[in-house]
Amino acid sequence: MINDPKEYSEIIRILSKTLLFNKIDAPTFKIILDHFSVKILPKKSVIFSDEINKYLYIIIEGRAKLSCVNEETGREYIIDLLEIGDIFNAVSFFDNNDEIFFIETIDDLKVLQAELSLAKNFLDINPTLNQYLLPYFGRMMRTIENNSSNLALYDTMTRLARLLLKYIHTEEAGKSQLIPIRLIADLPHETIAQMIGTARKIVNINLQHLKKEHIIAVRNGKLYVTNIQKLILKAKI
Repeated sequence: MINDPKEYSEIIRILSKTLLFNKIDAPTFKIILDHFSVKILPKKSVIFSDEINKYLYIIIEGRAKLSCVNEETGREYIIDLLEIGDIFNAVSFFDNNDEIFFIETIDDLKVLQAELSLAKNFLDINPTLNQYLLPYFGRMMRTIENNSSNLALYDTMTRLARLLLKYIHTEEAGKSQLIPIRLIADLPHETIAQMIGTARKIVNINLQHLKKEHIIAVRNGKLYVTNIQKLILKAKI
């Protein structure tokens, strides 16, 4: 339970801007938040699937990556980046599963935490809340589907271009020559490689090509897009 009125109001303000919570009214928010407490997870914390399947976590500050590891090669593949409003392993909210995956925090992470069993009981008592979950799960399913298609059908340059387009701040296009990129702009090349199923060296080479073609630029350690139309061509969209 969240006792601090200022923190409570700030959490509602933050979550009300997210896909999962943007249509929830104040009384429903109160009912939901009464089941949660606030927890801080330091940067580079790792949370494995056995713990995720016991608790429901909702991000209210920071970024994390949802990953799995190939048992034969030991290579990590990032399934998705999680941000404000996202749930750790949302599938466990409905069904226990034995999939091996883990969450690693990219930043110091602030989350809401509740026992998964309590959250499931709450949903059973309030089935109308499913209408808010459906769009969120739809987005998650599209992300996984797109990732699988990209890995199967496209080369690394195309996959990289599609990744950059996914996180571009399209509303900033035309306002500046440097168009910001959300979430991934400051990530290490190793992490970007894990997101598109390749090696860090290949990402480095592809980024250099994009720079030479004046499609992207780097300023203060962050990636920016400088030519959206050329990036779209690289993405084969």
